[in-house]
Amino acid sequence: MNRICALLVCYVMWFHVAFSQDSHELKLSGFGMWVQELPRDGAAALKLKHAWVIVDRRLDSNFSVRGMFAFAGPPKVVHSLFGRWEKPLQGIDYLRFGKFEPPFGHGTNFYRIDRNPTVNYSAIDAPVVARAHGIEAALHWQGLGMKFAGMSGERLLGNIPTAYENRWDMYIRPTYQLTQEITCGVSTRFGPVEAWGADVQAEVGSFHLELEGVSSRDTMNYTALGMYQVLPWLKPLVRYERILGRNQWTGGFSLKLPADAEIKANAVLTKDGLQTVLGQLVIRW
Repeated sequence: MNRICALLVCYVMWFHVAFSQDSHELKLSGFGMWVQELPRDGAAALKLKHAWVIVDRRLDSNFSVRGMFAFAGPPKVVHSLFGRWEKPLQGIDYLRFGKFEPPFGHGTNFYRIDRNPTVNYSAIDAPVVARAHGIEAALHWQGLGMKFAGMSGERLLGNIPTAYENRWDMYIRPTYQLTQEITCGVSTRFGPVEAWGADVQAEVGSFHLELEGVSSRDTMNYTALGMYQVLPWLKPLVRYERILGRNQWTGGFSLKLPADAEIKANAVLTKDGLQTVLGQLVIRW
């Protein structure tokens, strides 16, 4: 199925590039991410951790294609490759098909890896959520939003055994905007290995708060993240996580640079003391 989805999206993109009479815009972007780690036994050299190229092309007024290609970082070069059909029917916001992360949890849906506020990416969801291929539909009614997805294919992350690699999972994610400042969501996965999650995000002035919990099998992970915009270019943060039964605290900051570049620094603490200090330079184009 993964090859069929990838070939279908590539064919649609190629067909419109070759034969469309309209000059639809092709957008190229990406980022490089360099990480400096300072373990207890000394300093490691600054090294390239991620290098991504992102291709966006609008093929019609309501149809677009996105490809996210990771030449350094994830185990697969083709991280995401999907088509998005906006408002195919009345009441449906969009249909998405191809290779993408399933609609489970706030972290994997809201943050692209270079926009993640901490150096460690989606730590709470990594033991649970698998990347796969499938189709997703989204709709909303007043303050209520709904996402439905069916996913199958390869399992690169998560707690789904490889024996179930080509089985189907069904995802349902409702979200509700309680007020202008507060949004909450629930995540469910039905299939060979079930999973549940709940999350709350609050934005009050310059303060941002996130709470999220994920449960599956014998795993119960939860996290709390607080960020404060001290200056337009400076945002300190603190994060508490309980991942696979271990408590972890992360403190750090995000420093904005010209041309949408960014410097991030985190210190990771556990009950055994300071574990590591991570610095990160993100250059976007």
